[in-house]
This record gives sequence, C-alpha cells and structure tokens, in this order.
Amino acid sequence: MRPIQVTKTLVAGAVGAVSASQTPASTTVLVNGTLASGGIATFATQQLVGVTSAANIAARVFTINGVDGAGNVISDTVTGVNANTVNSVQNFKTVTSITVDAGTGAAMTVDTVTIGASNPILLDQHVSPFAIGLFVVVSGTVNYTVQYTGDNVYPQPATNLSGVTWTDHPSLTAQTATKDSNVAYPAGAVRIKVNSGTGTVTFIVRQAGVWG
Repeated sequence: MRPIQVTKTLVAGAVGAVSASQTPASTTVLVNGTLASGGIATFATQQLVGVTSAANIAARVFTINGVDGAGNVISDTVTGVNANTVNSVQNFKTVTSITVDAGTGAAMTVDTVTIGASNPILLDQHVSPFAIGLFVVVSGTVNYTVQYTGDNVYPQPATNLSGVTWTDHPSLTAQTATKDSNVAYPAGAVRIKVNSGTGTVTFIVRQAGVWG
C-alpha cells in the first residue's frame, strides 16, 4: 500500500460557534452561531461539537445533522446534562440542522470542541504478513492519540461510524511529540484523534506485505 498521509489542525473550541445562546420552545435549535451562515455551520476540519447549558437540561435529547470531512451525511444523538457540556461522538465538518425532543426551558448553546478525529484509513486485509507502520509528526502544541478498530468500516464511504469501537494504540496515546509505532496484527482501519491543542499533526500510514 502506498503511504497515506493525513494532516490535522484544530482551532480552539468556541462557545456558541454552532448555535448562539437560545432557549428553544419547540423542536428546532437555530444554527446561528459565529461559524454559521444561512443556517449551516462550517469548520476548517471535522471535529466534535458540544451542547452546553448552565442549567439542567438532562431530560432533553438533541439530534445533530451534518456532513463529515469525507462528504458523508451523518447524524448524532446527544443527551443533555446538568450545568455542563456534553460532546458528540461523530466528527462534523458542517452542521446543517439541530432538533431537540422538546423545549429546553433553559438557555443553551452548541459549541465547537478542540477534539477531532480523522476519517478512517482503511487497511488492506489481503496482504501477508500484516504489518502497519504508524508515523506522527508534530508541529506546535498538540495532544493526540492513534486509534485502530477491528470493526467493519466497509463499504466506503462509510455513512455512520457512531457504532465503531476504537481502541487507543498503547504506544501512541495522549502523546505530544513526534513518534512512531506499528500494528502487527490484522485491523480494519486506523485514525488519529486530536485530544487538545491547536498545533498540527501529520499522520502517515505505511502497510507492508505481499498481496495474495
């Protein structure tokens, strides 16, 4: 497999970037934040979003709709919490609409979060021996984790990755510097997740082996 390279840089999360402070009385949450235009919020790279309230909105269920960095239409369900922020599981490049199951009765915002993962890099299952080289080059201040999964993320484009179980690579978890490692047993896909920071990570995946 020819090397695949992904570069990821997140801007600092911002309160109200997706939806400015509002108290929805019905099922519609306006997408009218600082990164929104025409009812659509767009980010520089795909990342998590968070629902925030200073009050108790733990009974409310929000559905966030949008598109990821590969152009896949995605949706995520987020249950509110008491005086805190709860993050999505899906990584959004754009948010196109948000609904809630009932009026919140309290002000809330939808924010960008300085956490975001790349799209999965699919691995060839038909090579032997199965050997994957993982290389991460860091510029600036950033904390990252490389993850892999044994789940089936085919076919591509994958339209819903919310059910995929990702495992943190033991040598590449919560790292802040340039590092490399490997995966020596079959996995379906790998990705890199930025945990914090606005520096840049360049993630390079090289797969060796003979196809057959």
